Amino acid sequence: MELFYSGLSDVGNLRENNEDYYFAGKLGEDEYLFIVADGMGGHKAGEVASRKAVSFFVRELEKGIGDNISEDLRRIILAANEFLMHEGSRSAVKNGMGTTLSVFYVQGNLGYIVHVGDSRIYRFTNPDEKKGNQFVLEQLTEDHSFVGKLLKEGFITEEEARRHPRRNVLYQSIGLKKDINVQVLKPIPIQKGQKYLLCTDGLYGVVPESEIAECLKEKSTAYIVRVLVQKAKANGGPDNISTIVVSTEKDKIFGEDTVLEDTIRIVLRSKTKKRKKRKRSFFILLGLLVLLLVVIIYWLLTTISTSQHPLPGSGSGGESVTETMEK
Repeated sequence: MELFYSGLSDVGNLRENNEDYYFAGKLGEDEYLFIVADGMGGHKAGEVASRKAVSFFVRELEKGIGDNISEDLRRIILAANEFLMHEGSRSAVKNGMGTTLSVFYVQGNLGYIVHVGDSRIYRFTNPDEKKGNQFVLEQLTEDHSFVGKLLKEGFITEEEARRHPRRNVLYQSIGLKKDINVQVLKPIPIQKGQKYLLCTDGLYGVVPESEIAECLKEKSTAYIVRVLVQKAKANGGPDNISTIVVSTEKDKIFGEDTVLEDTIRIVLRSKTKKRKKRKRSFFILLGLLVLLLVVIIYWLLTTISTSQHPLPGSGSGGESVTETMEK
């Protein structure tokens, strides 16, 4: 299934640097990867943590996965956790750095989600007008935070959670402790009329879900991410804001509507490009071998022809040969 997507990250109104990081890209035929990460730690360590964790995940996924996709994605997250812990231990400044990591991997018509932290992945479903259904916005991931537990157990409301003084306290993240429980969802059928939203708490923490759902009704993914970031900043923008919108419906483009310049992306050499490069190298090598073979055959034929038809006067002394060549 072909997907359409846009991503955007913004430092917000109050922060000096952006500790969020994201990746959105097509890896191969009917294969896509989307990740959001929200880093934490002083002296820009959070910025380093999110970037390193996302980059590590992409590199490991490029090496290939087996038939048990969910388990392989879980394995990569656990490896990213160990990698980040090791990186943190090498520097006193970076020690204790960590990040959330929410991954949405699509292969064919199935989506796979693995997640740690309090960034979120939502599914937005368009209504079936014949059945009278309404727009539905579902939070697919759970928040691994103190406030997230209170919200899940019904002790506080979504509005109270946004204002709670301990809303940024996580009990699970990447890079801080060895034993983590990765949330792994069952494969999700990707269907027409759906959109998927990945975002950090800089968005959902200040923009109500009702407003997020209203934005997701639009047809352009680039327009949606732009408006969502603008809404978060209009509501104070106290944190970094990152969002990716993935749609199963063809994007509607509004003039020069593209993602903003501060979009963060990883340059990924896709598997498809790798295959093309290998094929091109093979044909170049084959052409060189054919050319070499032609040169060898020509040299052999020339040598044989010369030995069978000696020059006039050859073998009769230097003087005769000289006279013949001059004529």
